[in-house]
Amino acid sequence: MTDHSPPAGAPTDAGPLPLASRMNELERQAGFVAAGLAVVMFAVVAVLGHAYDIKGYGLPYLGYGLLCAGTLAAAASWRNRYVGGFACVFIAGLRVPYGINLAYFALSGWYILRATQVARQTAVARANARRTARDARKAARGRGRGLGRGRSAEDDRAAGATTRGRRRAGREESAAASTHAPPGRSKRYTPPKS
Repeated sequence: MTDHSPPAGAPTDAGPLPLASRMNELERQAGFVAAGLAVVMFAVVAVLGHAYDIKGYGLPYLGYGLLCAGTLAAAASWRNRYVGGFACVFIAGLRVPYGINLAYFALSGWYILRATQVARQTAVARANARRTARDARKAARGRGRGLGRGRSAEDDRAAGATTRGRRRAGREESAAASTHAPPGRSKRYTPPKS
């Protein structure tokens, strides 16, 4: 059976989501604040847009804005970085007044970049844990050279050295016994005589 727990040294968060997409407490609180600010902002803009009869800032704008803000709040409550990042992108993509969309772009960039950074760190930690476990299994098995059958590691190393020495000597003998002559001088190019 495979163990799916995070390796030693990797950050741990409990929950059903993969570790990379889980928000920490600061990111979660920032998501709730941003969702609340979005609700207030969309309500004010929609009411003012409807009152002054500005085209495009009516009830559909309010509905779409509240949907995006609700998605951001749900992502913050679920602690999901990716969904929160994309909800912030959608909020910032709306015609938000006074450059507030830059704050939402920054928050979405933070969520998504942080998720990829944590995913990379987790992958490296898992690879190191697998490598350590594999090396431990090889050491326990004796690397298949007969450890545990009355031979020690020193005997195995000595046997490997003599085998390598015999192989090397065999190559040198076969190279000396070769009757192949090197090719003659090329007639295609003759360097100038000086």
